[in-house]
Amino acid sequence: MTHPNRILHRKDVEAGVIDNNPYPADLKPAQLETGNAIDHLTTGIFNEQQSSDPIFATERSLKYPTFSLHGKAGNLNIDKDGTYQLNGCTIQSLNYEAPATIILRNSSIAAIQGKMKNQSPDAKIRFIFIDSTLENIKDSEHFFISLNGLSSWNGNMSKCRFGAVTMLQTKDWITEHSVLDCEHITMSFSMGPHAKVLPVGTFFAKNSKHCRFQFHGTDLTMNNSQAILFNNCSHILSQHHGAKINAGATVAKSANQVAITLHSSNLEVDKWLFKDLQGPVLSAINSTIKVNSSADSGIMSGCDDSKVYIGHNTQCSASNVLSGKNGVLQVQHASIKATQSIIDGTACKVELHNTNLEASGSNTAIILSNNSSLLSYNSDVKSQKVAYTITESIVRIDGGKVQGDTNALNLTKCSSALSMVNTTSSDTDILLNQGSLSIEGGSLSQSLTASKTSSLTMSGVNVGKNISVADGANTTLQGNTVGGDLTISGGHYQGSGNIFSGKGSVSAAMGTIGKDKFGKALSLKGVHMLSEVNAANVSNTGFMLLEGGSGSSSLAKTKRGWHVTGSMDWVIDKDLFMNVGKNLDYRIAQNANYKVGKNLSYKTGKTETHNAGTQIALKAPKITEN
Repeated sequence: MTHPNRILHRKDVEAGVIDNNPYPADLKPAQLETGNAIDHLTTGIFNEQQSSDPIFATERSLKYPTFSLHGKAGNLNIDKDGTYQLNGCTIQSLNYEAPATIILRNSSIAAIQGKMKNQSPDAKIRFIFIDSTLENIKDSEHFFISLNGLSSWNGNMSKCRFGAVTMLQTKDWITEHSVLDCEHITMSFSMGPHAKVLPVGTFFAKNSKHCRFQFHGTDLTMNNSQAILFNNCSHILSQHHGAKINAGATVAKSANQVAITLHSSNLEVDKWLFKDLQGPVLSAINSTIKVNSSADSGIMSGCDDSKVYIGHNTQCSASNVLSGKNGVLQVQHASIKATQSIIDGTACKVELHNTNLEASGSNTAIILSNNSSLLSYNSDVKSQKVAYTITESIVRIDGGKVQGDTNALNLTKCSSALSMVNTTSSDTDILLNQGSLSIEGGSLSQSLTASKTSSLTMSGVNVGKNISVADGANTTLQGNTVGGDLTISGGHYQGSGNIFSGKGSVSAAMGTIGKDKFGKALSLKGVHMLSEVNAANVSNTGFMLLEGGSGSSSLAKTKRGWHVTGSMDWVIDKDLFMNVGKNLDYRIAQNANYKVGKNLSYKTGKTETHNAGTQIALKAPKITEN
């Protein structure tokens, strides 16, 4: 027998002195060396010191003894601190109320139950299973369980709090109701080759909160097709590294703040990852995600405040990747294929980086509204209907391809900017209603149609067919090549260096056009200034100031001048000076009427000739001839 409070070191264990044991030591020192994993877990028990790890730098004394039991059967009550070593024992019920350490070898426990009595909040009881069996643990608090070697857990955990479980065994965990009504539980699975977690019931965790699950190279398979991985849970974190997950029908339902992280893992689910959740989180890197059902299924439904990250070589075969309100989605170097909409969110933030998104079926690929934001960099989006439908949001797309069979982009009341983007559709590539749009570079395979826009700017864009703007406040086109017609109406239009294969129709309050080319006629309405504009014919209704170019029949003589349709008033408050260097030619179709308030003086240098068809009538009090 040793002194009750003596300090032990490794040499004491090697000499056969085992932790203040008042009874004969029936375990040899060699039996304590069970490998690195068990040695690490039992460090606090054996008082071993290793200079390589600072955790062993302090010495500790145990004032309670170590008990060794062999071949015993029955119930065990732990009410004092100490180390209990069970070999070949069969325990029906183990109750505890003290922070002891239980080491089992080739033993079994049918049920564990207990709570700490008059202990500090950090006190825990430890169970270390070596080639042993555990059935159930219930109504327990402040515990740590480790299963190693050929150990097996054939039961469940229910109504437990502040516990931790580490599963390192090589046998499957087959359980009906794995975790039920638990709080503040941490479970780590790093099981041996081919060992799996196999819940056979309708859930993995239910009515539980503040729990964390870590799967390291360990697969999780729900054997019930209607199963829900996390049912009515909150504040759950489930981490999977190098693992496969077959989640049954749904990953999480009727829950709050459930987070799933995947790293080099494969997740497969029949219907939904998240259903009716508040604040779900999904993070996937170098993983695959597959939803088996093609209708009414996907990543989430009925979820708000979501956060989703899909990155780096992840392949996602699922619809509804982001939905609800106030969600955040970031996709980097990944691909998503969906049979329904990929995104349908309100007040959401979406970022796409070097990503491929494809939606088959009749739904729009990406739908955003009400103060959402979209940032896309070198990403491709393809849809069999409409690629983007965005309302009252901020849109920034740099590079990449946007393809929709009906429309590539349908934008309403948005602040939008596209740079070097190539769009494709069967009818109208971009449909713009109100808001503003700026396009630099890139191409449109078909047409752009806009109405009631505050600002539309296009620079260096190749357009396959037409550009049509109705009631646009300000439209600017620079250096574009358009395969069809130009139709503009609204407040102000500015065009320069554009080439149109078809005709042009500009009905704007004010317009300036410089060096544009039209394959057909150009018709204008409003006040316009034209310079070096070429068209088959240039006609205007209103006021036109023209310089150079071709196509103006009304100013064909000099290709320079004013053309006013209808009537025009000149109002000069004081003086008018006209200096004509050579000839002045008036051509008046009907009548000319001069009304001079005081004096009218003509000075002709040589000859003045008046020709009248019928008569010349002069009427004055006095007519003077020289």
